[in-house]
Amino acid sequence: MMTAKNVSVSVNVIRHPPFRQKPPGEKTFKSPCPEPRLVPGNKLRTGKESAACVSDTAPAALAGGKVNILDIAVPMPAMPDAYSDILISEAFDENAGALSFNTKAAVADGHLALSPGNAASSYADFAAEVQSRTAVDFSFDFQYQNGTNKGGFQFRDSDGHLLFAMCVKTADGGNTMRTPAAESLIGGTQMSEPKWVDHTADYNKTYVVRVHADFEAGTVSYQLKDKATDKVVLQELNIPTNATNLARMYSSNWYQAKTQYLDNFVLTARSNEPEPIVVDKTALQKAIDANTDKVETDYTADTWADFAKALAEAKTVFADDAATQDDVDAAAKALTDAAASLKVKPTEEPKPTVETKVVTDDLSDNNIPDSLKKVGYNTKEKITEKLRTENAQMAESQG
Repeated sequence: MMTAKNVSVSVNVIRHPPFRQKPPGEKTFKSPCPEPRLVPGNKLRTGKESAACVSDTAPAALAGGKVNILDIAVPMPAMPDAYSDILISEAFDENAGALSFNTKAAVADGHLALSPGNAASSYADFAAEVQSRTAVDFSFDFQYQNGTNKGGFQFRDSDGHLLFAMCVKTADGGNTMRTPAAESLIGGTQMSEPKWVDHTADYNKTYVVRVHADFEAGTVSYQLKDKATDKVVLQELNIPTNATNLARMYSSNWYQAKTQYLDNFVLTARSNEPEPIVVDKTALQKAIDANTDKVETDYTADTWADFAKALAEAKTVFADDAATQDDVDAAAKALTDAAASLKVKPTEEPKPTVETKVVTDDLSDNNIPDSLKKVGYNTKEKITEKLRTENAQMAESQG
């Protein structure tokens, strides 16, 4: 079975020192070292054979589910999520669809059969829509035949940089699946065969291959699952790559390869549309609601003019779908500041009317009420003239 790569484990293994004879007069002998156990950490600790049980350290990696003689269950890190835009979904029921190879490919029995000649290859170009995307995620079912000497597939960018590849080899009793070594993913654009890393495989099984590439980040992750059990048998995450897009898939027969089969090819991609910008207008709405019911006659003319302008602009910005967050925040602040600057009009004293004649018959200076003096009626003559005018107006109105 293949092993999951790039999965590390931490253990602490302490061994007993060599057994020694019980000293004279000592009833029992207890080892100074505890039993082997797992402890938190990021190193493999191996006790030296000494009475003090001194330990040294060395990195540890999971291999075949075991470190030393201890069976260890390690959670598999999750692959990144697929993207939102579904660009390809091919079940190969009738034709190759988006994976139309230039030669040596046929759709039969619900899958795509690829069988280029010996030491040859065929290819399928991805549509411009796929090539334009800055990140893709694709998966497909893969099965190969026994007797293959060396065959597989490659995915490359527009300049020929390798994004991902697989190679199988079952001839001469072998049962090997190969993935590209890291240096092949950051090399040049040469179309030569990648350098490989070998893994144990089983040609009787169908594998689900999944590749996740982020070209902006310059990384690619891949995963293989046993389709029947849904068990991950091989995975590597965030491998550096020089590939800048997904442009072409090759079916490669490096040497005496048998037919290989693909099915259920699904490709998703990161949207080219910019992420929608959410503008929060909550504070602006509150500022408008708090100031809509104010009455102009309650405030001085100059402060009301500034406030009315700020309120009108706030309502305009609130209704504008193209307004930025800065626009909204500025409008809310301007309205709040203008409202805080409003000045209430002073209360005016009532002007004297004909009723003032009852105040007193004596209109000498000492008897003139302050309320009349404040509004300009501060002499007997002015009051008399005012009363005469008011009397005349009253008489005219009563007609």
